[in-house]
Amino acid sequence: MLEELLSSHNAPLRRLSLARLKMARGDSLTEMGAEGLCLLYVLFGAIEVFVENFGKERVDKLQSVGGDISAGPSVVVIPSGLAFSVSARPAADVLVARLAGGKNNDVLILRPPDINEYVIGVGNIRRVVREVIGGDNPCELKCGETFNDLGAWSSWPPHDFERRPELAPQFEECFYYFGRTPNASGYQRRKGTFVTGETVDDVRIVRPGDCLPIPLGEHPIVGVPDSRIAYVWFYYSPQAKRYTRKADGSWLYD
Repeated sequence: MLEELLSSHNAPLRRLSLARLKMARGDSLTEMGAEGLCLLYVLFGAIEVFVENFGKERVDKLQSVGGDISAGPSVVVIPSGLAFSVSARPAADVLVARLAGGKNNDVLILRPPDINEYVIGVGNIRRVVREVIGGDNPCELKCGETFNDLGAWSSWPPHDFERRPELAPQFEECFYYFGRTPNASGYQRRKGTFVTGETVDDVRIVRPGDCLPIPLGEHPIVGVPDSRIAYVWFYYSPQAKRYTRKADGSWLYD
């Protein structure tokens, strides 16, 4: 039910980890209060979350990430040490991101009206970015989702801080990929340094359901012809990503 995807056991990560929780109607998961932040990112369906000293909330995303992108994401952040339970109402598919040592004083629930949406770039680097938890939010673990146009690239040009390799010991990121068209796939370029000091210079084929750790450095991604690739991203960094509005009306993601 809870499948580990990325962690320090199988990837060049230290504090950040990612799992996927797939639940049928009535399934539940209880945790007694682990150290560090726990972030529940609802991909599909509806969940009911009960958090110690907080109460119960229903959080849903009733349309699949592979379908109509008008259905925005929903996210729950649970602070360190709090026991919680999650149950499916009805079925649900949830990404579970954790940040060891991560701090956030309060339970945080974000629904589609709370999300900032930006059109980044023009031409062959145009994409839509939904920033769920951004640089202005005190939560250390940032997240959101990016939707590429047909034939277009995203994650380019590199963010300003990604040109500073000395920040790598304080930076971790991972992508979880999904598709907006049948049999979607794409190419993920990675060139940079991971938090562990390991370096990478490769190109990986990515398909819906895949995930990868992302280094500090270059990591542009493009879908194959006739394929709309999209992905959820999670990261923490000493310097957050920022937006600047350009004269042509698009946004630059620094």
